[in-house]
Amino acid sequence: MLLFVGSVVSLPSPTDDKNDKKNDKDDDKKDYKDVIRVKGRDSIQDAIKRAKPYTRIEVEGYHKEYVTINKDGISLVGKGAKLSPPDYPAKNYCYGRVKDATGKDTSAGICIHGKKIELFKYEVFDLHQRAKSVGDPVKDVSVSGFEVIGFDGPNVVVYGGKNTKIYKNKLKAGLRYGFLTVGGTGTDASNNFVIGSAPATLLGGPIAMCMDDFSSAVFSYNELSDYNIGLCTETDGAVNKNNDIHDCCVGNFIDPVKDAKCLDNKITKWNKDCPTEAAAGITLGGAKNALVKGNYISIGPKPLVGNAGLFLGLENFFGVNEGNTITRNKFGDNIADIFNNSTGTNYIFDNECDIAARAPLSNPIPAPEYCRPRSSN
Repeated sequence: MLLFVGSVVSLPSPTDDKNDKKNDKDDDKKDYKDVIRVKGRDSIQDAIKRAKPYTRIEVEGYHKEYVTINKDGISLVGKGAKLSPPDYPAKNYCYGRVKDATGKDTSAGICIHGKKIELFKYEVFDLHQRAKSVGDPVKDVSVSGFEVIGFDGPNVVVYGGKNTKIYKNKLKAGLRYGFLTVGGTGTDASNNFVIGSAPATLLGGPIAMCMDDFSSAVFSYNELSDYNIGLCTETDGAVNKNNDIHDCCVGNFIDPVKDAKCLDNKITKWNKDCPTEAAAGITLGGAKNALVKGNYISIGPKPLVGNAGLFLGLENFFGVNEGNTITRNKFGDNIADIFNNSTGTNYIFDNECDIAARAPLSNPIPAPEYCRPRSSN
């Protein structure tokens, strides 16, 4: 049964105590003109088709379907709702935007997209199809309170969104991404619990959360685990802060973007099922003017080779790291706390660490100036 209610004041959605660390100014505090309630035997997609822009859709129960949102202001609120793949193929905009390691098209659980999106051609080493321009973004969409499980592409993906909010969801076993946003502005993803399905999501590049927006994306207060990469940062001016990343291969990879901020994250425990060549808390690959500050990094004593709490390099692939500031980070148990393999000028100082070095890899040069003495507490 599908219930449509007009002029109903929205009610607070359930919270996950483990992730309820941020005081969201979220959709639970708004009054929506229309509210639609979806029970377990109803279709979420049918409710979205019926909804006017700026409708709140409250969902209960277990659903096996693909969900597409391309209307402004849809607030999809899970009330203990679970979403998993159906037995039929996807036919929505997001199908094939992400491919698996063999080049096969994959499907998304929740697909949010704008219109008039111009995409770059999918290249061999791309993990997803990138956006060149967005003529008509979908605005003010939010998804909260859902448990999304086991889609072969992203569990949740946004193409061409503006002011999208993804918060307080449990995203489990998305085989390529837990959450991906592409070609958007103002994306805010917070208080989500994202876990992969190891060892499958530790090999071949799967990512817990990735931002490939045009500007102003913020990922905060998320808990991420069991992915090859915890966070990928492909957005100029992006902010990753206060995230808890553990049991991944690389905690946060900052791509060749400008002015990214990686602040106050906790990155721990390299996953023993990861490939040994992927072992870092934070990696900067071609980053420009990034600020990496206040993070705690302790990935453990293994693997013995290639392990670094923070690594600057990969410049043959991504370009020179230049103008980055790395300061006031605290390092725990790492084979090397900081390794700088960059040819660029970067500012690394006042970090609480023991073992820091610079290139060459074959004969590292100690860099004690990167560190300050450890505090007693």
